[in-house]
Amino acid sequence: MKTKNRSKARYDELNPPITFRLSREERNELKQFLVEEGITLAEFVRRAIRNRKEINEINDELNYLRVEVNRFRVEISKMKKVRFVPRCSKCGRDFCYGPELPGWDRVGPILERAFKGHVWNMLQKLVT
Repeated sequence: MKTKNRSKARYDELNPPITFRLSREERNELKQFLVEEGITLAEFVRRAIRNRKEINEINDELNYLRVEVNRFRVEISKMKKVRFVPRCSKCGRDFCYGPELPGWDRVGPILERAFKGHVWNMLQKLVT
């Protein structure tokens, strides 16, 4: 039985070889890809591992953003109920006026004309 020197044994232990089988067609495609990219098979595998980690980080970030978007949608849905919050000219308190209240069909178009191109357009985009 052939014995390995210690440095080769240590190298093999720290860098174990990987073997796998491909069909002839797949092997040729892989070889062509590696030549086109100018990389070795080992570099290809390393990049795949690194990319997987980056993709996982991106997915984590996307999941966080999805939660925030859903939270924002809930806030917007609450805004649908309140379209206009003016202050009372006598007492100074806010009162909510929206499409679910009587008289909105008369007051809504007046407010829309008054705020055309300003806050009204922003509110319309948020609630629709």
